[in-house]
Amino acid sequence: DLYLNGDLVTSIAIPNGITEINSYALCGCTSIESIEIPNSVMSIGQGVFQNCTNLQSITLPFVGASLNGSENTHFGYIFGASSYFSNNTYVPASLKTVVITDGSSIANGAFSDCGSIVNIEIPSSVTSIGYYAFEGCTSLASIEIPSGVTSIGYAPSGVTSIGYGTFLVCTNLQSVTFAADSLLQSIGNYAFEGCTSLANIEIPSSVTSIGYDAFNN
Repeated sequence: DLYLNGDLVTSIAIPNGITEINSYALCGCTSIESIEIPNSVMSIGQGVFQNCTNLQSITLPFVGASLNGSENTHFGYIFGASSYFSNNTYVPASLKTVVITDGSSIANGAFSDCGSIVNIEIPSSVTSIGYYAFEGCTSLASIEIPSGVTSIGYAPSGVTSIGYGTFLVCTNLQSVTFAADSLLQSIGNYAFEGCTSLANIEIPSSVTSIGYDAFNN
């Protein structure tokens, strides 16, 4: 447990102006239920929130180790995971809400197998989302794609498409909303395959092609 001036701390709002959070800084603080990290933070060390087993919500400027970084870009990194293949082992099952406030991209496999997260908010600054970014997010109920996103999945930068398997087996995903001014042109193969709870999706008029098995099962 974490105490400040004798009081049990369940919520932390890191002050604006802090630029770095070192590895394992809050490791094992099981009393923490919510964390807010300001946009002034440019880097977060590995395992900062490892074993914060009661964490329910987190607000942070980017996913991974650093703003728009090219390494350690998976969500589980700040919980101690060495790759996105270990997200499900390290991200606490208690965590339901993730709010991202900055950054230009969500990397490949960023939230892969984060099976307990229900809500993810993506900022308007994001322009690209990597392949398998939300694969296996079996509790994810809804997600809104910002209008500035021009690449999702295997599609290269600048191509306005949802690529291979981006939301594969997101079994609790119920609704998908695209921004009114979306430039989305294509939905790729297996994009929403296995989304067995998907009840509503509004595809914008800009879409001209939908891949095979895009909505299989």
